[in-house]
Amino acid sequence: MRVTSAIALLLSLVSVARAEDHVADVPWLEWNCADESCPTPLEFAAKVSEHLGTPASVVTERSQAKIWACVEHLPAQAGQPAAWLAEARLLDKAGSVVGTRTISKDGESGATMADALALVTALLLSNPPEKPQPPPSTQGTPSVAPAPRATADTPPPSPPEPRRWGAKLEGGVSVALGLLPGLSGAGEIRAFAAPPSGRTLFARLAFWPESTATVSPGQGSTLRLTTAGAGLCPVGGHTGSRGFALCAGADVGWLRASGFGFASSTRRDLWFADVTAEGEVEQSIADGFFASFGLRAIVPLIRTKVAYSTLGSATQVYRPWPVAAAAHLGLGYIFR
Repeated sequence: MRVTSAIALLLSLVSVARAEDHVADVPWLEWNCADESCPTPLEFAAKVSEHLGTPASVVTERSQAKIWACVEHLPAQAGQPAAWLAEARLLDKAGSVVGTRTISKDGESGATMADALALVTALLLSNPPEKPQPPPSTQGTPSVAPAPRATADTPPPSPPEPRRWGAKLEGGVSVALGLLPGLSGAGEIRAFAAPPSGRTLFARLAFWPESTATVSPGQGSTLRLTTAGAGLCPVGGHTGSRGFALCAGADVGWLRASGFGFASSTRRDLWFADVTAEGEVEQSIADGFFASFGLRAIVPLIRTKVAYSTLGSATQVYRPWPVAAAAHLGLGYIFR
């Protein structure tokens, strides 16, 4: 009886010694696995080294890191098989958790989970996270540490920049039918200003060179028109490099008529006024430069008759149409 007790005590001491040797042989590893199929700490360390391609002790010594690893058999739930949970944590020199990896599977064994955890541990050692994580919980089943939250307050978004005035200058030529005799042409300069409200304002100056109207051979009049005007473009927009606008305006000026072939032929300066409606498209052609084309309807407010006396009667030479039509082609620059 005494011999049997002595043998049992000796075996217990040997087992404890082996376990202590295993722990002492792997100082960088804290291994927790209660299943009989699980490998020893030394065997688990060998699997990690195999995946690393170099001794794990060298890696942990260089980085002054340790591994806490655990494989646990979770109790089965109603209608579901028992599950296994394996977790590896990377600890720094102070014992703080800097990385965590967790595996969960159903119907596996402790040995199978340990093999998978060895690969995950090797990846954790070879690619450690840059930011430290909270220390592991010492109660119950190991859990994944929550991701760290930023402590600094997010600055409020900066307010949008206020809209600034926009401006552009354009010069071009216009041709009109019904404003002066025949098909008349003009040179025109326009300046645009877009306030923050978005509705574009414009001013323009146009000069229509002499155009001749005749009533018979040797009798007629030459007419020349100069106008200045302003207006508003309430509708406009852009699509890619192309823009469009709908505008309305008014012009005032003077019409100079010089008659010839009449007894009372004289030079006369007459007032002129009109209102206009037009549509225009623009196409960007270079940095800031654009080309434009527009169509305009012109309604003269003062349809002055150009007439001269002949043998006691007045002969009308020309009078603008009730509605004249014009086309405009220009080149301009946008000031940014």
